Amino acid sequence: SCTSLAHTELSTRQRRPEPPPPAPPPTSHPPPSTP
Repeated sequence: SCTSLAHTELSTRQRRPEPPPPAPPPTSHPPPSTP
């Protein structure tokens, strides 16, 4: 059974939560609008 595997994965997630996704670089200015 893979119940033990699922339990281990769940426990690992609780102990070490996944880090948040990398935030996009801050845009100092909006892109130039082409006419």
